[in-house]
Amino acid sequence: MNPKASRPGRVRHCFRHDSYGWILFITACLSLLYCPFLLQGKIPLNADWVVHHFHPWKDPTVQVQNTELDDPALNVYPLQLEADRRLGEGIVPLWNPHIAAGMPLLADNASFPFAPLRLLTRPLGFLWSFTLMPLIQLCILAAGAYALSRELGLSRRSACITSLIACFSETSMVWLEFQFWLGAVCWMPWTTVFLARTLLPGGWPCLGPAALTLGFAFLGGQAQVASYAAAFSIGLAVVMTWHQPPATHRLRIISKTAAIIALCGLLGFFLAATQILTTAELVRQGYRPPNRYESQNYLRVFELLTYPFPDFFGNPGNRDFVGGSFFRSSYLGKHGGFVGTLSLFLAIWGASACRHTRVPRFLTLVASGLLLTLLVLRPPVHQFITDLLPWFGQVHHKRVLFLYSFSVGLLAGYGLEDLLKNTIRSRLTAVSAAIWLAAGLLAMLFAVETLLHFTGLSNGKEQLPLLLQHLAQQQERFRTLFLWPSVIFPLASLIVASLCLLTTLAVGFQDLSSNEFGPISRPLRRFILFCIKALCALPALKKMLTPTAMPVALAAELLFFGCRYNPFVDPALVCPETEAIRWLRDHAASERICGIDPPIPPVSAETIDSLQVALSPQFLELRENLLRARWKGDLLPPDTALAFRLNDVRAKESLLTIRYRLFMETLRTLADVPILATAHFGDLQSPLYHLLGVRYFLLASTPQQLPQGFESVYSGEICILRNSRAFPRAFVVHRALVTARPEALTALLESHDWNWDDIALVEVPPPNWSSHTTPAAPVTLPVISFDSPHEIQMRVPAGTSGLLILTDAFDPGWRAYLDGVQAAAVPVDILFRGIWLPPADSTRDREVRWVYHPRSFLLGAALSCMALAVLAATASFLSVRRS
Repeated sequence: MNPKASRPGRVRHCFRHDSYGWILFITACLSLLYCPFLLQGKIPLNADWVVHHFHPWKDPTVQVQNTELDDPALNVYPLQLEADRRLGEGIVPLWNPHIAAGMPLLADNASFPFAPLRLLTRPLGFLWSFTLMPLIQLCILAAGAYALSRELGLSRRSACITSLIACFSETSMVWLEFQFWLGAVCWMPWTTVFLARTLLPGGWPCLGPAALTLGFAFLGGQAQVASYAAAFSIGLAVVMTWHQPPATHRLRIISKTAAIIALCGLLGFFLAATQILTTAELVRQGYRPPNRYESQNYLRVFELLTYPFPDFFGNPGNRDFVGGSFFRSSYLGKHGGFVGTLSLFLAIWGASACRHTRVPRFLTLVASGLLLTLLVLRPPVHQFITDLLPWFGQVHHKRVLFLYSFSVGLLAGYGLEDLLKNTIRSRLTAVSAAIWLAAGLLAMLFAVETLLHFTGLSNGKEQLPLLLQHLAQQQERFRTLFLWPSVIFPLASLIVASLCLLTTLAVGFQDLSSNEFGPISRPLRRFILFCIKALCALPALKKMLTPTAMPVALAAELLFFGCRYNPFVDPALVCPETEAIRWLRDHAASERICGIDPPIPPVSAETIDSLQVALSPQFLELRENLLRARWKGDLLPPDTALAFRLNDVRAKESLLTIRYRLFMETLRTLADVPILATAHFGDLQSPLYHLLGVRYFLLASTPQQLPQGFESVYSGEICILRNSRAFPRAFVVHRALVTARPEALTALLESHDWNWDDIALVEVPPPNWSSHTTPAAPVTLPVISFDSPHEIQMRVPAGTSGLLILTDAFDPGWRAYLDGVQAAAVPVDILFRGIWLPPADSTRDREVRWVYHPRSFLLGAALSCMALAVLAATASFLSVRRS
């Protein structure tokens, strides 16, 4: 650590007045990223993609900027909007009744209502706070990376390079709209700074800020990403502060370090326990298919080409991404490799030159270890580990690549420090290495261009392998590969870095001796001397190409490749209200709806193969539309109905419950995809829709023949059918079939050969079984007298006995009370919940009350309050002590 930076409890020295220039430069780069918002009032969301493709909007005049993004507008925005509405109403957003017959909301991976920056919503409103949150998170990340670099003793220029890489690497840019990712990562450097100071002698006052930032990471980000960040912070903090103690004190030092880390981790965990425990409870009852991310969880050899050349396989923002033709991975799935060619060069230099220093050695181990692990994690290895540890196949391992980007950023700072502070010979060696790299790149391009030219003349481009065919397309697009941005920007950054290093030698180049050139060949030595003389003859150019220009060149490189991925759209495109949606809000606000997607048009395998051979734009568009229609549907995508508070039985969730999946799988046809993260359907004939209480069905067009019990009630941009056979939300049955496991009920559910208004499938036998196995009075409909997200009150007519079914999703957090006495809630028909009504002689109506009080939230809230109390008491004690 920097000796001047080791004073516990103070961070202000990292941002002294002589740092303001670099801070303003980073701020200017962030402003360039957010130019569409600052100048035009646009918001960073892929709403153009939704409005272009999906009914009831389906507006082909809206130009889609990124054809790959989906989750931000389909999932992140609606869930966060719903959570914010609940908070605005003074309700803790524990349960979401508007999707999937009800789903936990606080426990979801995307809502995060208690994220610290969510406080911006109250003064700014949700839309603008949602827009500004990524920008503020990037500012926090940039400031933290700068402070950490200064803590490590790096210069202001090197700290600036680290901040630029942290903010504008491919990982940050691709995941910008996925706020659950950036919400965890932005606190990581701050946790490292405060924890490192806590581990120093007398640094215990920094324990509170370290625990606070660690808790913020879990409150504002996904648990998996936050766990990666916490592990990295702990490891780096220990390496930063560790010294080799005498043998007699080593055990005491280790014990003290472990105790501080454990205390900090516990405080951070307790602070975020409200979020962590509720999510853990949902994970236990949730469903992720085994090896869900197997096709994305390992690093392919071809993907390494995108680490120095980010758009080697194109960019969805340019509508030319063809990576899926070479490997089964989207641009989003292969994110994380590109950190800038200049920074990669500096990082390799720093790892080599500072290999005997603890921190660079640790960073090199992290970066290389992550890449090696992902390269080894091929599907057979992944499957073998998953067989031993089933949860391993449900984790998105590539999300750990942000640690690679951050490690490379810090190593680049060390590399620049070494070059500017070390001997003239080291700088000359670095310049020669950069020249050799540039020359090798030029020679390779020349060879490829020659090959493409002669092969194209003889056989035609269609006969080339796919990779060369892609390069031929880029050659046609830019006239030559030498003008391809994926080549010219990395080449330019290497040239700028070389010239910047040469300017440091230009003053006294006459004194350069042959010994300082070392093993550099004579022709290369002459070329370097010629460049130095040219710089001396052009004082204006020499003044411009100081080492200060290196962060500028890096920022230009990163911003060029990163800014195109994230679409900024007019706020009017975010879930606009159409006539059909207004009709639904007026007529079906409390009823359940379901979209039925039109059948996917048949496309022969021969057509796809013939188009793929040529990598034609028609093939790319066809593949995109087929994948979207197959996996996303075509009509009012799941979760978007949340923006209008319509009750859609479909859902798009990363943690669908196993009960929801089992029930919804019975509604699929053979043409539908399995229920993984999204549920959408292509058929409305199943009687289970009636049991689910779906009153209105949305179709792209009116069918020629309506099924029995359906009538068309709206015909406009879409068709709306009313289902007169839909069950009421609550009813009573008098017979039950008991099977122990929910999986065993799916075969019975799929048979559809049941009178669902008279018999139910349950997993727990009722008390006094004989009194519930014979038909009793006709079906009696309870009356729902009070309905809120977390409480439902029903009045059951006197004399009613049997199984009272509420067709809302079962969850362990729901508690039932019969006439004020708690009763056992049981899962019914796999998905729903109910309670047994024993016979009663009273003539008074019976009251049934459902209350959602998940134990995970109650325990988490208690732990969070305890952690806040400890932190507040510590802060008060320190304040009194200072005064």
